[in-house]
Formats: sequence, C-alpha cells, structure tokens
Amino acid sequence: MHHKRILSYIGHHPWLLFLVLISIIAGCKPYRSFTTYFNVIYDARRHLEAYEEKLDEPVVADAAIATVTTHRWLDEEYETRRVYIRRNGYAPVPKILATNAQVVNRGGNAKHLDSTIILGSKVLADKNPNAWVEDALYLIGKAQFYKNDFSGAKRKFNELLYKFPETEYGPEVAILLARTLVASLQLDTAEIVVKRAVSTAGVKDQTIAEVNRLYAELLVAKYPDSLFLAVNALQKAEDHSSDREAAQLAFERGALLYLDGKWPEAEAAFAKAISQSTEGFLLGEAMIGRAQALRRSLKFEESKKQLEDVLSKTRFGNTHPPAHLDQAVTVEDEARAAVGDRVRELPFKRNHYPKVKAAYYGLDTTYRNISQAIMARSRFRQAELYREMGEYDSAAQVANLIIGTKDFSTQEMNDLVNERMRALVRFADNKIIVDRVHQVERLLERSKQSGQSFQQMNEKEIKLEAQRIILGPRYRPDTPPTFTPEEEELVKEAMVEIRKRKEQEGNPLSTLRLGDTVSFVDSLRFAGAKARYELGRAYETFEAPHLARDEYMIAVGRTYTRIDTPKVNFQAQVYFAWIQLEDLLKNYEDRDSLINLLTTRYGETVFAGQAVRLYGGKRGTTSPGESAYAAAYDNFRKTGLAAKDRMLNVAINYSHEDVAPRALYAIGLAFEDANRFDSAVVYYRRVLGSYPYSTYAELLKPRLALSATQPGAVKPETKAKPAKENTDDQGIQEQSVDKLPIPPPQQQETKTPKEKE
Repeated sequence: MHHKRILSYIGHHPWLLFLVLISIIAGCKPYRSFTTYFNVIYDARRHLEAYEEKLDEPVVADAAIATVTTHRWLDEEYETRRVYIRRNGYAPVPKILATNAQVVNRGGNAKHLDSTIILGSKVLADKNPNAWVEDALYLIGKAQFYKNDFSGAKRKFNELLYKFPETEYGPEVAILLARTLVASLQLDTAEIVVKRAVSTAGVKDQTIAEVNRLYAELLVAKYPDSLFLAVNALQKAEDHSSDREAAQLAFERGALLYLDGKWPEAEAAFAKAISQSTEGFLLGEAMIGRAQALRRSLKFEESKKQLEDVLSKTRFGNTHPPAHLDQAVTVEDEARAAVGDRVRELPFKRNHYPKVKAAYYGLDTTYRNISQAIMARSRFRQAELYREMGEYDSAAQVANLIIGTKDFSTQEMNDLVNERMRALVRFADNKIIVDRVHQVERLLERSKQSGQSFQQMNEKEIKLEAQRIILGPRYRPDTPPTFTPEEEELVKEAMVEIRKRKEQEGNPLSTLRLGDTVSFVDSLRFAGAKARYELGRAYETFEAPHLARDEYMIAVGRTYTRIDTPKVNFQAQVYFAWIQLEDLLKNYEDRDSLINLLTTRYGETVFAGQAVRLYGGKRGTTSPGESAYAAAYDNFRKTGLAAKDRMLNVAINYSHEDVAPRALYAIGLAFEDANRFDSAVVYYRRVLGSYPYSTYAELLKPRLALSATQPGAVKPETKAKPAKENTDDQGIQEQSVDKLPIPPPQQQETKTPKEKE
C-alpha cells in the first residue's frame, strides 16, 4: 500500500526520480574514484606546468655573474682538450647545449615538483586499477627528472612503457628516459633508446629536432674524441628547428667545431647563429665565438672588428668582459704572428710588446675591482708571455697572484693553470740556482788559475765592482786604478753596500748551502744537476718537450769525483723522466736505448725496475724482440743446449724487453731438465738480479728460497762443482728439449703505442 503511494507521488513529481538516481550514482565507489583521481591528476599537472612556466622565465644576472656562469670559454675548453689528448691519449667530455640562450638563472619552485610527486603517488597507491595510472607515472617521472632524481625517473618511465606500450606519452618519455640514462652514464643503453627514438621520430619537426639534439649529447658523452659525429647530429636537429632554436644549435655546432680545431667551419657556424639569433646574449656569444675563430685563422683585423661591434652596443653588455679579454688576446696573437712567435728577440720587445702591454694594462685597470674571473685570465696570459720572453722574475711575480685560483670555467682548467703557475714559480727559483752555480764555477775556475782561494776571489770581485762604480768613466780595466784618500773611503763604503746587496740577493754559497769541503765541487755540480732536472719538468708542463730533453741531457751529463747513493738514485730518476718524455713523443727507439742505459748503469734502482715494468713488457708477436725469441727458442728446442748462445743473444740484444728474462728462464729450465742444477741456478739468479720485477722472477723466488730445505726444489748437487756461465754447458751432448715446459709469458699481452698505431 505504501509502495503504491510512493510510486504515485513520484509519478506526479518526476524530478524526484532524477534526484534519486543522482544520489545512487554519487554513492557508487567507481564514481567517487573517478572524480577524486581526476581532480588529483588535474592538480598534479597544474603544479608541473607551474614549475615549467618558471623554468622558462629568464632572471637576468649582472655582467660579473654572467661572465663567470654563462659565458662559453672556448679557448679554455680547447686548451684543456689539447693537453688531455697529449698527456692521456683521450679527450675530456666537452660541454654541449649549455644554457646560454639568455643570461639566466634557471630553476622553478621545487615545491611544485614535490606536490606533483605526492599527488601522483596517491593515484598509484590505490590497489585497484584505475584510468589515471598512466598519467600519474608520466607526471611523477617527469618531476623526478627535473629534481635530478634520475634513478627514480628511470623506474617510473620504464614502468610506464612496460604497462602502456602504446601510451600517448611515448615519444616524450623515450627522450626523457634517454636523458636520464645519459645523466646516469649508462651510455650504451641510452644509445639503444636514442637510436630507436631516431628511427621512430616520424615526420614531426619538433620531435626530429629534439631526438637529434639528444643524440648529439649522447655522442659527445660517449665519443668525445670524435666530435664530427655530434656535429652531424646537431646539423640535423638544426634543419628541423625554428629560427630561435636553430641559432642556439648553430652556436653549439660552432663550439664543437672550434674544439676540434676546424676554424673556418666554426666561423661559418657562428656566422649562421648570428644571422638567426634575436636574443642579445646569444647574439653576443656568437659574435665573440666568430671573432675567436677568425683569430685562430690569423684574420686579426676581421676579428678585432667583430669584437668592436660587440663592445660598441649596450645590448651586449653582459658579454663585454669576455670581449675585452679576447680583444687583448687578439692583440697579443697578432704581435706573435708578426715575428713568427720569436718573442725573446729584440723586434718583438721593441716594436710589438708595447701594444700588448697596453692592451693588458687597460684590461687590468678596467676589471681590477669588477671581475676576478677576468683578472685571473689576464694574469695567466701575462705570466705565460713573460716566461716565453725570458723574464722569469716578472713571470713568477704574476704567477704568485693566481696560484690556487678557482676562477676558470672548469675544474680541469683550474688544475692546468695552477700546475703551470706553480711550475713557473719553481722554474724561476731553479733558474736562479743554475745562474748562481755558474757564477760559483766561474769563480772557482779563476781561483784555480790565479792560485787564490774562493773567498779571496769573491772579495776581489766585490772590490772590482766597487772601483768601477766610484771611478765611473775613468775606470780602465787594462791599467791599475789610482785613488785619492777620499775615493778610497768611498770604495770601502761601496764594498759594504755591495756585500749587503749580495746578502739580500743571496750569496751563491749560502743559497746553495755548500761548504768548502773535499766534495765541494761534487756538491756544486749536484745542486746544478738537480736544478736542471726541475727545469726539465717545468718545460714539460709548459708544453716545450724539446727544451725539457736538453735539460735532462745536461743533468745526466754532469761528472762527479765521488759516486754515492743519492747521486745514483738521482741519475736514475732523470733517466726515467727522460724515458717518459721520449715515450710521450713516440720516439720509441730513443726510449728503448735509454731503458738499456738505465738498466745497465742503474739496474739496482727502483726507477730501472719501474721503467722495465712500464715500457719493457711483452711486445706484439711481430715485434723484433718477440720474433728473435721465437726463432731462437725453436732452434733451442731442436738442437738443445748447443743453441744456448742464440738464446743469450736475445737476452743481450733485447735486454729491456720481456724476452730477456724469458730467454734466461728457458736456459735455466734446460739445465734443470739435464740435472745440472748449478748451471740452472746461475741463470735463475741472473733473472732475479737483472729483472726482479718480471713475472719469471716472481716464479723463481719461492723455488730458490725453498731449495735448501725441501727436496725436489731447484738446488745444486752437493758433489757438483760450481759451473761458470761460459762453461756450464761443456761436455753436454746435443739433446732435444721438447719436453721442457714453455716459459710462461706475461698474463696479458701489451703492445707499445707504436704497434697500436
């Protein structure tokens, strides 16, 4: 009865049925989940968009900050790359696609990213599947990417692609995933992802440009020695980009070409960036890059004109400091080119150096209280120029001002500058020591010729200098001087002043800390030799290997009346440094001859063992030493100990290679197999004595150590007479040694740099 009454009431009021249906739907869980997660994803997306909006808003910095943080110091990157390749054989990874479109401090509010992650995690926390998981994974992964949480972003992106292989976010997620892999240095996996993205990029220009841009970043990170690969990828990205993005890519392409030493191509790329750029900072950067490429191509007038265009406009204010610096560098390079880089000669010092000095003086005056970064670079250039001009005191004085600097663009460049400046200070100190050693040696030679003591000769030198000062134009070296009583008093006063000056400068003997003993001459020569060695090390730092070789030759060429352990170790150290230098210059014949000298004369030193270990290991199978050993050992197997001389010749002719201890070891094994233990021990001891760091010495040490206590170990027979090296095979018939074990080679075959080429 009541049901009929209710239905009749609803029939007269149909809007009540609509309310009832709405109430039923609103009470359903799927509806509540749909509306709730829709709002959650909407809010998460709004937070991420708010962060990205702030990310693209430029916050203009002042000129000093822009100089340090945003300018691309191409010369420094090029110099660092060149030094790394020469020293280590590989190039550092260059910066690419750096943020220099504007003078900006990028970075939105990180709270938006945290909110995005929290909201997205609420959707993923629901155990029941819902329609918003795909969006949540995408938003969380992207937020983690912006927070540099690459491991978390990689997990979310992989989960998204696994659960939703046909996702609409696929192209963007593939690019972001590849970026996370590149940032995590998982370059092989990143290359697979990027190549797949390149093949599936379709025809959309923005996607093609983004993928090829990412591919260029990957190629630079994975193959820093082959920059042309990244250049080609940037060119493809540039062809599918808008003018604004194409200008940025053209600048990056020019930077890579500059680092690769391709100046005309770099100049063309920078010119294209100039023609397409509308932003002030990028345009100024491209103009400076073009000026640098022109300078490297020796087009100095065009380079200076391009820099003047930058300095004449206020819109390029943030690029003025590096432009001023490059202007001074251009003046210096033009002056160097005019004299063929012979900066020590009078034409440069008289006609060209005043312009260079004025350029750097203007730079120092302008930025002394404005930019420490510009001052550090200016002082570095001036110190290097002073050194090359031979003005070592001035160079060391300037170098002292920037030791410990951190004002250069990369840590590698900071390390390089500090290394050179410290070497320059030590170089100046050791130059003084060399000059004073020469001064003392000249005084000793005069003392020897005149029969006077060293102190008497030194006092005579002081008196002659005082007389020249007092007499002035009246001084005649060929006639005895005459003095009035007043002038004699003036001479005495001048001698006192000269002694004080010499004490301030440092008396040669007191500075060198030498005494007039029996070994005085040896001590003097030893001090000079050590200074020469330090000069050689400094020349290597200054990229002057041929001058370094000259210093090493002088250092090892000194003769001594008494040879002691410090002198022996020092001579071996100099030879080892010389060996490293020749190996660096790929002069392998000279290196091997020096190794032979080192092991022959100073074989007991640690430097000899280290040289053999580093440069005298097993060579390729086609090297002369290995070929000679193979032929000798084949004959040795067939004819027995009668062919021992051929094996000995291998050990003598290739004494610095692995075949030498191997040949001696093989002879010892042959005698051991013939039960001639005395003779075997002779050759085993030669291996231990001459090649204590070889693999064969390591094998023999425990055997010879146990020979006196355990039967079966290598030991001489008690009744046998000690065998001499040249007669230990007398009376032995020719026998086959096919049963002998082949001497073990080194665990890993290594090749010389020449064979690798």
